[in-house]
Amino acid sequence: MRRTVTDGIAHVELARPRARNAVDLPMCRELRSVFEEIDADDDVRVVLLSARGPAFCAGADLKERAGKDAAWVRR
Repeated sequence: MRRTVTDGIAHVELARPRARNAVDLPMCRELRSVFEEIDADDDVRVVLLSARGPAFCAGADLKERAGKDAAWVRR
């Protein structure tokens, strides 16, 4: 994931194009951290969320969730 801030615009780019930018647990944690940092930055007025590759985001990474119980998925 890339994050840049220029002239009050925060650009966050998802960077798992081979997985169609599916969100796995590490990406979820990183997104949360990045958005917390952006929220704390008073200079940021706009957030642009984009993605590398042909797909913006396939959703949750189902391969990661295979074989996991419901409690693991909820956390």
